[in-house]
Amino acid sequence: MTTRREAELDRFRKFLGRVFRPWFAPRHGWFFITRRTVTSLMLEGARAGDPPKGYEMVPADDAAAAVPGARVHHPEPGFPVLELPNGVLMGPKGHAGTRPSRVVGELSFGGPRIGDRRILRESALAADGDAVELPGVTANLAQDSFANYCHWLLQGFVRLDLLDRSVGLAGIDRFLVSPRPPAVLFEALMRYGIDPALLYEVPDVPRTYRCEHLIAAGLPRRPFDAPRWVLDDARAHYGGPAAQDAPRRVYLGRGLTARRRVVNEPDVLDLLARRGFDAVTMDGRTITEQAALVAGVECIVGAHGAALTNLVFAPTTATVVELASKNYAPAVFGELATRMGMRYVMIDGLEPGLPMGLSRRRLIDADIVVDLDALARTLDGAGVR
Repeated sequence: MTTRREAELDRFRKFLGRVFRPWFAPRHGWFFITRRTVTSLMLEGARAGDPPKGYEMVPADDAAAAVPGARVHHPEPGFPVLELPNGVLMGPKGHAGTRPSRVVGELSFGGPRIGDRRILRESALAADGDAVELPGVTANLAQDSFANYCHWLLQGFVRLDLLDRSVGLAGIDRFLVSPRPPAVLFEALMRYGIDPALLYEVPDVPRTYRCEHLIAAGLPRRPFDAPRWVLDDARAHYGGPAAQDAPRRVYLGRGLTARRRVVNEPDVLDLLARRGFDAVTMDGRTITEQAALVAGVECIVGAHGAALTNLVFAPTTATVVELASKNYAPAVFGELATRMGMRYVMIDGLEPGLPMGLSRRRLIDADIVVDLDALARTLDGAGVR
């Protein structure tokens, strides 16, 4: 969901990509880094400014106090479950509130990349679209980043557990989800005994959904906000013994994705093979299959990406080595590994980087040139020889 100004900038960026494709193709050189940083700054500028007039974020308790018959459950501190007669969801990301202009921030993704201002802007866009009436009881499972395994496992699925513990799942008539729900969501629904026919998939267009009775659960607003009980819950639902043929040392490849590729991956694989690593990808695997693959590992090496989320299923004695781009290195997996009590090391890439971290959070798709010497030293220090 974008404003007209953001859409025009995005079209301009893609136009430049088509015209200068031979120079833009490598995603790790100076040309790519500078161009992407400049266009990202332009996009951030387009998103700047005050939130839409009359729109505000409110706590769940305040929202409930303003609506007769509303209730707030607190199955876990900081994770409310809001029952809201005549509540409203703003699609396709499922921002929830008493009306489009009064949004409950605890029930949406957050953090610097998203921010409350963006949520309010998306809610205003939805308010300008069509309105759909939903009778009966609707539970919200829509979210930002709705195709990403990491965001489902550490954020989205949390709501199923909170709903089950607070109001129960049997009385829910439908579960509203964002477009193109991934296969892992259907696996999670089976774990909770939910009929997939109850999913109500919304289109990827801004509109509002007026629910006769809305139930919306809180969630970790960022992946690395997931507390230990969320990680333990994931292990309890999807973890188990290691697969019989699972490797002890594993390199998690980037699979079919086109971004954050490892430029010198053949050299990385050669170095790791000499130390007994097997290279795998997680494409097409169920959650339980991914969990079983890492349940007995002693060391995981992988580039930053959703596959590293599976470290929550690894033994707490495991060593995790994350291969990061010099231009994109968020702390999410380091936070998770530390919370699990694991040894964790991040190795920055050798590709060019702009000064003072100017591009650090903006080049999410930048490729990685692995520092092989640093990787070897790290593995030696961890006793992985």
